[in-house]
Amino acid sequence: MPEGYLGGAPLPWSWAEQRLVSARNYWVTTIGSSGRPHARPVWAMWRDDAVQFSTGARHGPNIARDPRVTVNLEGDDCVIVEGTGEATTDLAQRTAFAAEYAQKYDWPGMTVELVDVLYVVRPRIVLGWIADVIAPGATLFGATATRWTFDEPA
Repeated sequence: MPEGYLGGAPLPWSWAEQRLVSARNYWVTTIGSSGRPHARPVWAMWRDDAVQFSTGARHGPNIARDPRVTVNLEGDDCVIVEGTGEATTDLAQRTAFAAEYAQKYDWPGMTVELVDVLYVVRPRIVLGWIADVIAPGATLFGATATRWTFDEPA
């Protein structure tokens, strides 16, 4: 974190990972052809140490042009993934994703045929904090702000 932003009580990685697993909406931001950010919520999964989603939106062409992606979770328990996105059509990955997605979102009609392309965002940096108000004008941000770093994908 920038100087002064690392909390006195950093959060464990298990805290962030649990939120990534259980989240319902993941706000994915990619970079559009004009250089402007393109943000949209998607249903996604945290699996194999990456955010994974399938979408027909503009994210696909944006990721193909510029693989830098940010994924934010909703709520006061903030988790932000900054990483590199890539598309895959690997049948085994798509099949596993579709099965887990169907269970998570209670969508029995979700099949691998609906997942023609799977987008995988591998984290480079993950930021997290708890923004609960503990007193008027005070939150837990200052104590819990945490930054996790990951090796660049090979």
